[in-house]
Amino acid sequence: SSSSAASDVYKRQALHHLDIAVSESTNTGNRWMQVYSLYGKGYAHYRMNQMERAKECANKGMEVSVEIGNAETTADLHKLLGMVAVKEEDFGTSFDHFEDALKIALGGGMARIAAETQTEYALLLARTGKKEDAVKYLDTAKKMYLDCELDYRASKLDDYYEQVNNS
Repeated sequence: SSSSAASDVYKRQALHHLDIAVSESTNTGNRWMQVYSLYGKGYAHYRMNQMERAKECANKGMEVSVEIGNAETTADLHKLLGMVAVKEEDFGTSFDHFEDALKIALGGGMARIAAETQTEYALLLARTGKKEDAVKYLDTAKKMYLDCELDYRASKLDDYYEQVNNS
């Protein structure tokens, strides 16, 4: 369809800009920008179903993030690596990454990352037959979103509840 063709064009353009951001930040030694652009690039590859590339960017980003002590991007990158592992049906690895992301996010008061991770974790739990636990994780995510006034994020969880209930 033409809308998916347009979507692919936008994704390729986004990747092009992220490539520039990665090389600029690497060349100038801006480690913070390097981490954020590697995360963005990894996420773009994830959305385009290019898991090897997504992992490559996320792992590179993780190295830099840990080096510079950026807990927030470290948690975000664990979440992304967990999402990639789910797509690859490597559930053990995804559990580990989601656990690490939650430990960092909850320990550092990072409600957005914690809620996003809880949501992804819920889908994984549902997929591995733990529907009741999945609903608990979604309930916790919803409360976190509402607590930090991200009501639009909380309302989007209805789709996730549906996915969990239909798993």
